[in-house]
Amino acid sequence: MLVLGVCLYIYVCVCFPDLCQNVHCKYGARCENGQCVCPVDCPESYEPVCVTDGSTYSNECEMRREACIRSQDLSVLFYGECGDVGSSGQSKHHILI
Repeated sequence: MLVLGVCLYIYVCVCFPDLCQNVHCKYGARCENGQCVCPVDCPESYEPVCVTDGSTYSNECEMRREACIRSQDLSVLFYGECGDVGSSGQSKHHILI
């Protein structure tokens, strides 16, 4: 008598919910594994932004990182250094609204 072995493969689907689905991070933080975290690694590129606190940051990532660390709302006023004003006293850059 010949007996054939039968293997049954049972796949169990395990679904992991998106831990960041209902997490709303503030002050430039982003959600990782359900937790709001501040940016750590920003590019070293110099693309200055003038920000609502009157400071110039080397790029938008650095602004978001600082906003997160200080738990403060910061936003870009215009691209360029805050001291970049023309002789008329007006910014030489487009102001973002």
